[in-house]
Amino acid sequence: MELTVSFGNEEEGFAVYPKTDCPHAKNGGIQRLGSKELQAIARLATTNTCNTANCATESIENWLCLKCNFVGCSRYQLSHLLNHNSETAHPIAASFTDLSVFCYECEDYIQVREMIPVVDALHWGKFGERHPMAKAHLGQPAGGSSSSSYAPLELLDVEEEGEEEEGAEESDGNKDVEEPATSNRVLRDSSIEAFAEYIKSNKCKKIMVLTGAGISTSAGIPDFRTPGSGLYDNLQKYNLPTPQAVFDINYFRVNPKPFFLLAKELYPGNFNPTPSHYFIKLLAEQNLLLRNFTQNIDTLERVAGISPEYLVEAHGSFGAASCVGHFSKAIFDTTDGNEDDEADPADDVPETWIKSCGRVFTQEWVKERVFANVIPRCPDCNGLVKPDIVFFGEALPDRFRECLADFSDADALIVMGSSLIVTPFALLPDFVGGRVPRLLINREVAGNFLEDDENGRDSVFLGDCDAGCAKLAELLGLEKEFEKLVKGEHVRIESEKGSGQENKLEAEVETGIANLRI
Repeated sequence: MELTVSFGNEEEGFAVYPKTDCPHAKNGGIQRLGSKELQAIARLATTNTCNTANCATESIENWLCLKCNFVGCSRYQLSHLLNHNSETAHPIAASFTDLSVFCYECEDYIQVREMIPVVDALHWGKFGERHPMAKAHLGQPAGGSSSSSYAPLELLDVEEEGEEEEGAEESDGNKDVEEPATSNRVLRDSSIEAFAEYIKSNKCKKIMVLTGAGISTSAGIPDFRTPGSGLYDNLQKYNLPTPQAVFDINYFRVNPKPFFLLAKELYPGNFNPTPSHYFIKLLAEQNLLLRNFTQNIDTLERVAGISPEYLVEAHGSFGAASCVGHFSKAIFDTTDGNEDDEADPADDVPETWIKSCGRVFTQEWVKERVFANVIPRCPDCNGLVKPDIVFFGEALPDRFRECLADFSDADALIVMGSSLIVTPFALLPDFVGGRVPRLLINREVAGNFLEDDENGRDSVFLGDCDAGCAKLAELLGLEKEFEKLVKGEHVRIESEKGSGQENKLEAEVETGIANLRI
């Protein structure tokens, strides 16, 4: 399931997370399907047409009801899926565009085990290979197709709390438990010191780094959801149907103003990289970095000088922008920043959707208009221009899928500042080999990392990301290089800002975008 935006302080909620305890999905909201039914769903993904008669939304996002397989268009277009939900009380639907799953009862995106087989079938219909979630459950490698023909996953059984598997032997409290042999351990213990020892003794040169919002916290990126913080409160007056709507591509198409109001607070240039960003650059300079997969959209990796060849911006970034098209009849007067704030997009049904002309714009071009309170529009076709961050309803960048095979080459993995909740990013730590050591630097244990791993390959540093990076640099014998890099880069950035060379940083970002396919 390709969920989207994640930035800022995750612990304070500056992110969009799926709900993992949706009762409507677990109580029959998702139909149990056999192999033939799942194969039919895979075929549906190739047609992607609303089932409602005379519906003209083939080019707009459609959704699949996971109870009866009705296909309907988005609530922000002609609302046929929403109407279906109201008439049938079928609450759960999956997007044909990004395979996200939404519950209309919870009014939230969800992530539960019951949806995996259906999402896997849709993914196969779109891409001819299993979804990363399915691969993780099957124990298959990250890259490449799993088979030449589609063999659907059976719906996973979810054990009720306290329920034991049938035929399981009762545990004997007096029974001796055999400890794993020390020789089979990857690391001597779960400390960051043991991880550093492994890196040095095995001369690791292909370290995979996964980063989340936690590495940008010390940059001062503001909170999103905390009452009184300003950003979310400023959006309330627009009567968003859900908090996630500000990052929903279909809502953006009819009401882009809330997003651009938020974007003014988030645009690159307001924040500087953190020591955590410079540690990743240090790994690159020492020829130790294989790839940096990041959930963040703040472009601070690029500002820190990390070469684009190392970066996979899983959720896109503000680094460039693109025309996304528009409706033939505008909902708002978007020629300036004075749209009718009380208007509701649902009060006016859009006309024909005019597809994007494909024009790409620089970050500075969009930023100039946003800060002038003008909604950016393409001068060629009048289409809305959106920064290239991934919204709900949009697929992850091609580069994300193209670089998944890199995990097979990794000889170590570091996860920093991520709660490992949003999939498919949350599945990536499982894509490295079973004997590849993994380090988590985070304020709390996340994902399936184990503080006391019997296989001895997980190490955990609980605390601030910057502190964890400084400690690891010291243990790797790179303390002086790390300190020099952090101080030198901060001086460089401040000097460029003070001398009126801000455009140099913008040019670096634009050059990076042009070279994304390296």
